[in-house]
Amino acid sequence: MRGGIGLTKRELFAAMALQGFMANKEHAKWFDPDEDAAYVVRIADCLLKALEDNA
Repeated sequence: MRGGIGLTKRELFAAMALQGFMANKEHAKWFDPDEDAAYVVRIADCLLKALEDNA
């Protein structure tokens, strides 16, 4: 399902998680784009599963 801005829920949740990481100035000290990208996608997948399981 795509939202009004042309993103899937998964893409939106991942973007929001990454935005949270980037807002943390301490995170910049150990930022790893590849690792963080994989992690936020995992967060999005877990959130979608939790929402589905609790629907």
